[in-house]
Amino acid sequence: MKTIAYTDKESWLAARNGKITGTRLGDIINKAGITKDSIVAELEAQKVEFKKSSKKEELQALLSQEQIDKLESQLEKKIGFYELIAERLMVDDSEFEGYVPNETPMDRGTRLQKFAIDRFEKKTKKKVDSSLVLWVRNDNESIAISPDGVIGKTEAVEAKCLSAAHQVEAYLTKKVPEAYKYQVRQYFIVNDKLETLYFLFYDPRLPAIDFFYLTINRSEVEDEVKKLLATELRELKEIDEIVARITKF
Repeated sequence: MKTIAYTDKESWLAARNGKITGTRLGDIINKAGITKDSIVAELEAQKVEFKKSSKKEELQALLSQEQIDKLESQLEKKIGFYELIAERLMVDDSEFEGYVPNETPMDRGTRLQKFAIDRFEKKTKKKVDSSLVLWVRNDNESIAISPDGVIGKTEAVEAKCLSAAHQVEAYLTKKVPEAYKYQVRQYFIVNDKLETLYFLFYDPRLPAIDFFYLTINRSEVEDEVKKLLATELRELKEIDEIVARITKF
């Protein structure tokens, strides 16, 4: 071990970037650990004999440390993992157009949305209408979505300018962050004609991966969309009944 001294807090904080510190270890470790099913699959792949009735700990004891390390590396990464990567990739964004000091994340996302859509148009040659509109279902106007951009009758755009860590996570996993899962579904719930949603990611602080997008097709979410629509209609019916009952008196 070696000790590094700093004369001011700013340089001390900067030196912590990209490092696993004590306060961040909990954001890195997947506490659930490897599952019994993954251990069984690894043992079967290596043709190791075992009793399926054995406990997880007994089965894990049959694995080599190398095999355990491999399975642990395949565990779902926590956000701290992506934060460390982001900190090593990030640059100061004060040099970029429209920079606003001490900006809130929401305001920053709104400001950068235009740049994300501009990048998408240049990359795909698709024309995006970014007019301020609200989509509502024909059969129930209480089911709605505000599209960031519209491309014809069957395509739409949702633009996100998230934290650097979530930008890295989406880039590496090629998945829309869990927090936006239902927002994606709502596009297809509201618009029965929508076939494709382009989910854009933009962060100028990450020059190596500052812009990319994921394509979500209706066929990928159709079954869930039908179930969620039924749920929304049921909940809205109950809400209408409660409101009617309360306002009756």
